[in-house]
Amino acid sequence: VARCNYRQLQDVLVNHLCQICPFPIRIVQIQPSELALYTRIQEEVKTAEVRGVMVVGLESVIHLEQLLLTANQVREEFRKNCQFPIVLWVTDDVLRHLVHTAPDLESWSTKTHFTSRTF
Repeated sequence: VARCNYRQLQDVLVNHLCQICPFPIRIVQIQPSELALYTRIQEEVKTAEVRGVMVVGLESVIHLEQLLLTANQVREEFRKNCQFPIVLWVTDDVLRHLVHTAPDLESWSTKTHFTSRTF
């Protein structure tokens, strides 16, 4: 979980990570109407071999609690079928929802906090 409250900084960091990573990273842009994170990631990665995924746009999801609850319920599917790192870019508000709505999924995560002083 990469926590960053500044969209511009997030964009810079995502681009930088994509440039320095030794393998391609798939960027998954979550739409506001999204309801199933696992399904969305699977749709995105089924067409090519993926070695890393970064999920952006969670702060814009209308039914965020439902999306996170569903992700929490299928947590084992992530482990079984996503044999690559997944970075969830979140704001403080999204992280708060993740902790309360998807505690099992959140317990698997490592958190990094990026601020405007990061760069």
